[in-house]
Amino acid sequence: MTGPEALVDRIEGFADVFTVRQDKLSCTVLRLPDGGLCLYSPLPKLTDTVEVGLRELGEVTVLLAPNHYHNRGLAVHAEAYPKARLICSRHAAPRLTNQTGFDFEAVDQLAIDLPESIRVLEPEGLKTGEIWIEVEAGAGLAWIVCDAFNGPPFPRRSTPGQGSVGQIYADTPSLLGTFPKFGVGDRDAYKAWAIEVLSNRKPTIMIPCHGLPVTRPGLDQALRDLVTGNL
Repeated sequence: MTGPEALVDRIEGFADVFTVRQDKLSCTVLRLPDGGLCLYSPLPKLTDTVEVGLRELGEVTVLLAPNHYHNRGLAVHAEAYPKARLICSRHAAPRLTNQTGFDFEAVDQLAIDLPESIRVLEPEGLKTGEIWIEVEAGAGLAWIVCDAFNGPPFPRRSTPGQGSVGQIYADTPSLLGTFPKFGVGDRDAYKAWAIEVLSNRKPTIMIPCHGLPVTRPGLDQALRDLVTGNL
């Protein structure tokens, strides 16, 4: 945990991956090779405590909208970090621009600057333009995802306004209930893509926007079962 009451928590085994929690949502903070911070799904509110926690990690240089629904935090963060690049997938850009009034860079422009240990994944068959980030470290392989998967709810803090309870992990992933209807456009295409990727890339931890990070042996198979059993 960063600071006595910070809401920014490091993911164990990944020196440059952190989460910020707010109500039922989570933003993943990725420290880039140049020291800048990429905020994956900026949260609707930016508190002073979170600003301090982020400042301790580096300068926010990228605001990444992971799909066209997760846009409520862009305005407040763009105001706080006016030099930050606004990035999304090409498929998500039209609706995001219409909803926010911002212009976005395509995620391809971010991808070309990333080292081999960080990859952008663009699932096929989704209608929201969702993108995931994969981070490889000595501890394993992390998947940062938006609405495709989720974890159990965050535990409630014992005192209103209290800082983070520290990073907590779960071992059971699930499928977000709204995802099949509102996230998937071509089920066969998405299912085929997900099965192939999960057969070749075996994530050891999944960091969602909804719920706790999930880590367990055989996580890749658990995610594959969710896809094949629900789509």
